[in-house]
Amino acid sequence: MCSKVRIHTYPPFMTTAPHHRCPRCGTSLRTPNISEEQVEAECSKCGLGYVTASLVAGRMTNQPPPTGPLLSREALRRIRQQQRHDFLACDFDVYELDAAWVGQRWGAGSASWGEVVSGLTLARGIPGEAPWVSVETHLASRTDRLVVARDLVARLETEERGHEREAGDPAAEDPTVGWDHTLIDVESTQIGFGRHRRGDTWIALGSIRTLVVGILAKGIDPAEVRLVRADLDHYR
Repeated sequence: MCSKVRIHTYPPFMTTAPHHRCPRCGTSLRTPNISEEQVEAECSKCGLGYVTASLVAGRMTNQPPPTGPLLSREALRRIRQQQRHDFLACDFDVYELDAAWVGQRWGAGSASWGEVVSGLTLARGIPGEAPWVSVETHLASRTDRLVVARDLVARLETEERGHEREAGDPAAEDPTVGWDHTLIDVESTQIGFGRHRRGDTWIALGSIRTLVVGILAKGIDPAEVRLVRADLDHYR
């Protein structure tokens, strides 16, 4: 029996619906609507089973009210429990912005293959209010790099929907073709990333040893992004 891919999203409040793609073939997966806690289904193209849940918290300290309905206390308890489990179970390096960033920090999501946590996303700032940055780290051995790229393109299109420029086809065989090359500071070493910009929002994709790292950023220049290994105790 094939393991199911689990994708959890837990921002402090939802501004746009999350985009999730099948890690095997890249096809868009159906995500829960506001009345559903989770969706359990199979990829329409390759048949891979998956479970995806909208783990949407209510309000965090010093943040404005959420744009959507508040969840029940029990739902919020389950969200915190899931997030704690994912961060405790993570056994690989995860990257985030360095200490120079003084904005709000939060765990934004996770991905797992079967019972193995294969990716974590850490974010700084408030979504939709520049500047903010989301950094996702995936185990290369459990992740298709092109699937991460397609997901970044879809998230960029959602963030900047209506902009006159096109970011590329999320279903393209390799959406990174034609991306610019940029250097990102990773623990004081310059690492090459592919980058695509739309307005003041940009996405980037690179590799750090055995990891695939994706960035979605708004209102901040790539030269100001300095990544370091995260202390996950801050998020547990």
